[in-house]
Amino acid sequence: MREPIKITRPKIYLFDPRTKEFRGESRPDICQASLARDEVLFLYPGFSTEMPPPETPRRFVAVWDGNDWRLRPDHRGETWWQGDRAVHIADLGDPSELGLTAEPPPPEEPVPPDPIVERKHALLASLNEVSALGASYVAIKQPVPKHIVDEHAALAAELHKLMTSR
Repeated sequence: MREPIKITRPKIYLFDPRTKEFRGESRPDICQASLARDEVLFLYPGFSTEMPPPETPRRFVAVWDGNDWRLRPDHRGETWWQGDRAVHIADLGDPSELGLTAEPPPPEEPVPPDPIVERKHALLASLNEVSALGASYVAIKQPVPKHIVDEHAALAAELHKLMTSR
């Protein structure tokens, strides 16, 4: 009686055909025709190697270069920044080599309000209210009271002074 053959299939490491990044491990199939010849041959799939990949730190992947594994930065799925424009990272590599930054630009400092401009706006709002009040007297064919005319004149004079002072 023939002793059973003990066959140990080697571990193989698979990589992506496009990016060449490590995708997992497997074992090759045995070529059935080789068994008929009392030999054992393994069928290695494409895009595989017997060389194990290195441990990969966070935000890195192992990439097969044809001879060895290399660590490549992996920021896919992250948002980086080019100035104030957000850029979605879709490829392997270091985005900083493309001039991108991981942090968004700081918000612009708000421009402090100009007190003169604010006063002009307040005067215009008051002038509009007084004008509307005077217009309501005109609409009902009544004389506009002197205190309304005086207030309108004072507001208009102050606004004119502010407009010509700069």
